[in-house]
Amino acid sequence: MTTAPDEAESPEAIERVWLEQTYRGDAVPQLTLRAVGMGAVLGLLTGLSNLYVGLKIGWSLGVVVTASIVGFALWELGVRLSLLRARPSELEVNAMASVASASGYSTGTTLVSSIAAYLLVAGHHLPLWQLTAWIGSVSTLGLFLAIPLKRPLINIERLPFPSGAAAAETIQSLHAADADAAERARLLFRALAVGLALKWMTAVMPLLVDSLGTPTWLVLPSSLPTDSMIAAAPVLGTMAAYTWTLELSALLPAAGVLVGWRVGWSMLLGAVVCFAFVAPSLVGAGVVASAGYRDIVDWTVWPGTIMMVVAGLLSFVANRAAIGRALRGLLPTAGAGVDPLADIEVPARWFGVGVLCSGTSCVVLLWALFDVAPYIGVLAVVLACLLAAVAARVAGETDIVPMGAMGKIGQLTFGGLLPGRALPNLMTAGISAGAAASAADLLTDLKSGHLLGANPRKQFLAQLIGVGVGTIAIVPVFRYVLVPSVDVLGTAQWPAPAARIWASVARLVSVGVEGLPVSALWAMAAAAAFAACLAIAAERLPEYRAYIPNPTGVGLAFVLPAMNSMAFFAGGFVALLVARRAPTATARRVVPIAAGLIAGESLMGIVGALLQAS
Repeated sequence: MTTAPDEAESPEAIERVWLEQTYRGDAVPQLTLRAVGMGAVLGLLTGLSNLYVGLKIGWSLGVVVTASIVGFALWELGVRLSLLRARPSELEVNAMASVASASGYSTGTTLVSSIAAYLLVAGHHLPLWQLTAWIGSVSTLGLFLAIPLKRPLINIERLPFPSGAAAAETIQSLHAADADAAERARLLFRALAVGLALKWMTAVMPLLVDSLGTPTWLVLPSSLPTDSMIAAAPVLGTMAAYTWTLELSALLPAAGVLVGWRVGWSMLLGAVVCFAFVAPSLVGAGVVASAGYRDIVDWTVWPGTIMMVVAGLLSFVANRAAIGRALRGLLPTAGAGVDPLADIEVPARWFGVGVLCSGTSCVVLLWALFDVAPYIGVLAVVLACLLAAVAARVAGETDIVPMGAMGKIGQLTFGGLLPGRALPNLMTAGISAGAAASAADLLTDLKSGHLLGANPRKQFLAQLIGVGVGTIAIVPVFRYVLVPSVDVLGTAQWPAPAARIWASVARLVSVGVEGLPVSALWAMAAAAAFAACLAIAAERLPEYRAYIPNPTGVGLAFVLPAMNSMAFFAGGFVALLVARRAPTATARRVVPIAAGLIAGESLMGIVGALLQAS
């Protein structure tokens, strides 16, 4: 991993050293047809996987490392089967991963947050052409916003961008026939097969049973306890009514491994408070209509949302030094000399033309579809520029894209400019946060290319292709297969926590607190105070951080079914055990296994959704 540059070095000198010692983009194949083709296929798969995961748990997962391993392995298989003449170069694998990551992340993040929230508030989808134009405009805006941030953050400051650095290391290890890299690849593929098989038995096979009339005893149940067990045991029936069941799924425990122990046990704490104490009290007092998940979450989403909003904003403020550096980095540098990378970096005119075209498209769509004044649309694009700088800085230093906090900043900003208008609030904030998150994630890919010596301009083109693939291929699947109507959102199948939070904030800023039950207002006040205390305690007492509940995890548990929080807890516990007994095994074994399980189960879940839709 690179270190921070010496303050005495000039930017020109730093970039000239990289050009002379690291750059290989003119001598090694990079943006080839096979790299683009494989990247497009993997982008479709990872994009669908991220949609599935996002609708389940509310956020998207970075795919650049997984795409690098899977793509390289498939290429190696093609060479062994004489389908391909030569194995790919490191830069071809990197270009392929860039196409896949841009396709899988930049479109899905907006779909599972602001677009799904639009469906919750409006009750209907946008027409396909409007939705496609919207996603394409926001994703492309994020792509172009990354251009002026790449050189100061990656070339000059050499921020770590841990996932990008890990991808570069993985690609180098695979080409060097490193034993650890080969083991990670084997573990990922084996876990992917397990995830595929488990979801086949619990989701796809029951659908085939129903259509073919095969005896039901051949099918593994998708959840425990079964209906017959619940009917025979009143205690289990009561627990199941409040979502305390066990799901035969590896996806959420695997996600729990990735988020870690602190978030895992915090989510279990939140689930116990919500579904073992608060929910039964609400049902008993007649505040909510029934013990059903939807009725309960219609109330608990308010304290859960406010906990996550307060935690996200305070975390944002805690990064004030990084925010200041990001904003200062937007200012032009005086006295710049000859540009040593003028022939290979993305030209500034591309940034100007790209932001002008994609930003104008966003403004026009806002005006035509939601009757939002053009000056507010322009403000949304300007805010996207500022938030992209901040998100890129935070992602570069911590490997976390603060999508939630950025979304709330946008919603609160436009709540004052668009009073009483929930849908315009969602879509306007969606431009700012969606483009900013896309820019930050794409910079992670550019970091891996920088370390490998790739041509930045060719890598940018690979990302542009990926955005196009994701927009054209993934949007229809979201609209017609996974979420055909509003009825499927907010269910145990698709909790869609991110969408619920976006929709709740939009309703709150549009109708004001007068539209909420008094009990929910008191709960929100208590939740806000609780989250603030936890966030401040974690910052002031870092040595006790592991023992302080994570307010985001607690708040998320108020929006998800209790069984999901239990699964996260189980995964976090596994991560804790591994970290204590074999610290080096986490990156080498546990992370590839978790990524494979998530990819396998989510992809087979898409197959099940396709069968249901047919």
